[in-house]
Amino acid sequence: MNEEFAKMFQESMKPVLNLAQANTEAMVKLLKTQSEAAAEMLEGNLAHVQALAKVEEPQAAVELQQKYMEAMTEKFGKVAKENAAVIETAVTEASKVFETSVVDFQEQTKKAAAKIEENLKKAS
Repeated sequence: MNEEFAKMFQESMKPVLNLAQANTEAMVKLLKTQSEAAAEMLEGNLAHVQALAKVEEPQAAVELQQKYMEAMTEKFGKVAKENAAVIETAVTEASKVFETSVVDFQEQTKKAAAKIEENLKKAS
């Protein structure tokens, strides 16, 4: 009986392990995206400041600033879309794990109930 309980416990923990693995993969992707974006932003900021330092006319500086802001807005949008896709994938994976675990739990419950019923009949 203890062996059966241990096996049932191990089986019931599989969804938790799968969920943890999916979450870990999502976090790794998010961290990679964020670190790459931060590095690009820092490099872009440095290049922009260096370019601004060389500009002599105010109008040219304003145009340079506008182009820089447009590029940054585009970059932020791209990163946001990438992050949203990673999160959406993680949510989908979590939903699959929960659906599977509910079905598995129902099957285990039915088996356990049948086993108990069988043991009760034997005891009678």
